[in-house]
Amino acid sequence: MARAAATGTPVLPFPPEALVKRNRRNKLLFKHIYTHMQNQNIRNHIQQTFHGDGRAAWVWIVSQCDVPITDLEMASLEAD
Repeated sequence: MARAAATGTPVLPFPPEALVKRNRRNKLLFKHIYTHMQNQNIRNHIQQTFHGDGRAAWVWIVSQCDVPITDLEMASLEAD
């Protein structure tokens, strides 16, 4: 490991295979999100902005489409 650092190559804290698997899962997630999204404007936006990054696309969709909980819903949840 010290030899890799001495040559100037960065030392990863995890095996390179894990990075390959993560990228593959991320691209598959993007494909599923893009395929199932019916709103063409949202599809265009995630294609242009997050191409191939499923995690970032999902975080953006949740932030844009999530409906905040109301006081009435919160009172109902607390009553249960």
